[in-house]
Amino acid sequence: MGARLREAIQPEDFVDEIFLRELLDCSWERWRWRRLKTQYLALGAQDAVEMLLFRQEVEDAGGLARQWAMGDPEAKATVQSKLDRAGLTMDAVHGLALGHRITMMEQISRMEERLEDRFAGLLRTLDSRRAQRRQALMRVVEVVRSDKVAEASPAGALAYAGR
Repeated sequence: MGARLREAIQPEDFVDEIFLRELLDCSWERWRWRRLKTQYLALGAQDAVEMLLFRQEVEDAGGLARQWAMGDPEAKATVQSKLDRAGLTMDAVHGLALGHRITMMEQISRMEERLEDRFAGLLRTLDSRRAQRRQALMRVVEVVRSDKVAEASPAGALAYAGR
């Protein structure tokens, strides 16, 4: 990701390098928060499976839910069978998991949004900074051109010769 962002930004000086680093940090932090949210919801799914199994009076609901979360094929089949008998799907598991963890999920989402806003703000600032540099360069070009025009005119040539 760093190389692609560097290619897109094409830093022109040390300050651009600082902006690039900030943009990279924001990007990595956003990915960390997304992974955290996914893992947090996965933990909630295990708790939800345990709760649904407990409601069906399944013996050792906690142990079965742990085995299911670890990907044990037999446990997965048993849990699916219990959900089917109760007329439930994995959507019920995910809904229950989200319902129990919604507050933290919303907080993580807000943190992601703040990082996205920071990323966008950094890009706007970088773009503005570059626009100012382009304008300054254009002013220099205009001054140089006007000096050349003055030197090319007869009066300008006389003035230049008298320097």
